[in-house]
Amino acid sequence: MARSIYSGEKYDIVYNYDNYMVKYEEKNKASNLCVIYCASSGIYFPNTEEAFVEAFLKQDNKFEWTNHIIKRAYKHIWIRDITKEFYVRGINNRINNIDKLIDFMRKESEGLKLITVGSSGGGYIATVLGSVLKAECVYSFSGFYDLDILDETIWPLIKTREAREDNQKWYQLREEVSKSKVPVLYFWPAKLKGDRKQARSIKGVENVHSYKLNSKVHGIPFGDQQNIDKILNSGSCQLIEAFRTMEKGIIYKFKWDKIMMSLKEI
Repeated sequence: MARSIYSGEKYDIVYNYDNYMVKYEEKNKASNLCVIYCASSGIYFPNTEEAFVEAFLKQDNKFEWTNHIIKRAYKHIWIRDITKEFYVRGINNRINNIDKLIDFMRKESEGLKLITVGSSGGGYIATVLGSVLKAECVYSFSGFYDLDILDETIWPLIKTREAREDNQKWYQLREEVSKSKVPVLYFWPAKLKGDRKQARSIKGVENVHSYKLNSKVHGIPFGDQQNIDKILNSGSCQLIEAFRTMEKGIIYKFKWDKIMMSLKEI
């Protein structure tokens, strides 16, 4: 497998971009809600220079989650990690580590209620931001919680001394998530070994609502894209109640479909 692009002339051009996007919905100003949508390593694929150029230099503002938003939000913020290494280089050459990204998002969301959203590596940073910034909740789809157990042949930068010096305290999230008390709604595929390892690393944390799906799809484990909107727009309290009896066993399709049919947009 080719590694992601994290050096070279084209990389430097894109790393100099903002790599975030902000949009306001004035009709929702009264909601006082800000949502941060965090892109995963799927922001471009495969890991070739051609795919990198197609994603970031041949089109404007390629971000994940632009088609799946929380409709009641006043402020939407999209971020992306072009390095595809769990945001250890932040989002650009100024906001170039996780601490700086936290500080930037703190300023951007100041005075607003907050929700964070992400899948895979985006679920990881959504959990970091949501926990530290005291979000109302985090939506994490196939998220990561322990970077120390990852394979460095796939993600080489997270194991470097530079990355560790800047970000080490964020490599294991169990303590931070538990301390924060922020609800994390965590949907993950039971049939993938890597996801099972990540789920074990966060198991037993009271505020993590872990929903284990009968799936081998990493990212959005339930596959059906239209249900993303149902989950994001039904509110965390309704979701926690709907899945209340589902946190211990595997959620099979018939149970999933029944729950999805019961959800109401708020």
